Amino acid sequence: MRRKIFFLTFLLPAIFLTAGVFSCPAQDKPDGEGRKPPVTVEASLDKDSITIGEKVKYTLRVLAKDETEIRFPDPGETVAGLTVEDSGFSRRTFLGKKEITRWYELSTFKTGEYEIPAIDVEYREGQRLAWNKVSAGPLKLTVRSLLDEYPEAKDIRDIKGPIYLRPVYPLVFLGLFILAAAAAAAIFVYKRRKALRDRLFRRRPRLPHEIAYEKLDELKSRGLVKRGMIRQYYFELSDIIRHYLEGRFNLRAPEMTTEEFLESLKKEDKLGKEEKSFLKEFLSHCDLVKFARYGASESDAGKSFSSARNLVDKTREEKKAEGEK
Repeated sequence: MRRKIFFLTFLLPAIFLTAGVFSCPAQDKPDGEGRKPPVTVEASLDKDSITIGEKVKYTLRVLAKDETEIRFPDPGETVAGLTVEDSGFSRRTFLGKKEITRWYELSTFKTGEYEIPAIDVEYREGQRLAWNKVSAGPLKLTVRSLLDEYPEAKDIRDIKGPIYLRPVYPLVFLGLFILAAAAAAAIFVYKRRKALRDRLFRRRPRLPHEIAYEKLDELKSRGLVKRGMIRQYYFELSDIIRHYLEGRFNLRAPEMTTEEFLESLKKEDKLGKEEKSFLKEFLSHCDLVKFARYGASESDAGKSFSSARNLVDKTREEKKAEGEK
């Protein structure tokens, strides 16, 4: 007795409740055998009112047994005058039941009241050959004008007229002219500054005695006498004096032999008798050593060096260069 009461009180209502979840169609039609259809179809819109150009989502949701075949109608490119912009579907199953969702995105640019008619979804159970239908809908949709959002606006504003831009060629030419003028000015300033700097720091030509002093000091620093290179020492010492005479008195001493040079000195009035006598003795002594006719000592080499320097001291230009002490 208690089992019957428990069955009638709890289990039986639960069974009917579970069966009812999957059998509540939006609009049920008995199939050909007079049974209540085992398929539930729900149709819905995510909005009941849109403005022109706005999209609305139309959804068909089907609940059925897992083995039941479902066939959706093909709406084509339009549904009740609304353009189908996109579509898709999803499917999921649970405890022998399945849920199939088919959705469409619709839009239009015409205002008015639209009615999406009832949609027939076909289904077939098991081995049965005949297809049955179950319907969902209809649904209503209002499409408003954008002007409804702005009551104060009478109409859509017209586009603005063309804007005439000034030609850019004059500006381009002006910019190029400015760049060229700036470059020319920079080059001019650079050349002027360079010329001024060259004038300020231009080195004056060195005087003959300055060159002779420098070469004599260099010869002495090389230590040729101490290394036994007496002949080389006298060759270079006489050469320094010859080039000095050429630069100081414009005499062609480096190109002449000693005899030729001494002969030319007789007609030369740029040197005094004392200097001519010294040169004769000095160059003759150098030739004796250079051509191995006389073996000069270190002391002789020092005296010859001093004589050469004294000759430069006596015959150098009296006018000293700027900054010379």
